[in-house]
Amino acid sequence: MVTLLQTHHIRFLLETRSSQGNKIGKRRLLQRNEFESIEFKLPPIETQRDIASKIAVFQAELALTDREIE
Repeated sequence: MVTLLQTHHIRFLLETRSSQGNKIGKRRLLQRNEFESIEFKLPPIETQRDIASKIAVFQAELALTDREIE
């Protein structure tokens, strides 16, 4: 879910639905009803599990490569 929230499209939707929260402009305010109005299109749970297992294998291989480099 975190990865989904970091996608360009969802970040754009969050930005357009939020308002300025302070004078400096570092924080924005997103009302619950605005967040709930965003549609998240997710693949079926089996597809999500398949993707997650492939990511886990990739992360393990990446960690092994990092150890070899060190």
